[in-house]
Amino acid sequence: HDKIALTAFTGSGKTTVPGVLYPLWKIFNNPGYEVLVVSATMSQSKKILNEIKHHISECEYLNDLKPDDRSATWNQTEIELTNDSKIYCKPFTEAVKGVHVDLVICDEAAEFDDHEMYSRYVVTRAESKDGTVCLISTPVHENDLMSKMSDGTMTPKCPSCGVSLDKAGD
Repeated sequence: HDKIALTAFTGSGKTTVPGVLYPLWKIFNNPGYEVLVVSATMSQSKKILNEIKHHISECEYLNDLKPDDRSATWNQTEIELTNDSKIYCKPFTEAVKGVHVDLVICDEAAEFDDHEMYSRYVVTRAESKDGTVCLISTPVHENDLMSKMSDGTMTPKCPSCGVSLDKAGD
């Protein structure tokens, strides 16, 4: 699937499993894989990236992904791994522009109030590489992004031409 919307209650592990462990599995099995973690706040995005870094550092199966080379990026907002994979974290602002990735993880996506910005700047991060967007959230209200994606009332559109980015009809 190119778009996934996962809604679950607080404490269900929705950030840990699809937001941390799934990207690690994809990176471990697909050298050169790139992931973008987006959250309503930069501090939440960094928290998820820190959890990913912790697993890489502490798990013997993943430890080989951590670079020994000081020239590799390993900071609060971006990491480069030994298999040429990369993980970026950004807040839900226009700052998400600038990277094109295989997987976008949108944590607490129900808090993304600007649905046009989601279509214009978040979805297109994965579309250019035929990637996946995974929305993860606890429900907030019936008009939030998660509800609109789940009930099909919102289909992201290409910012330049207005054509639907929903590939379900292909």
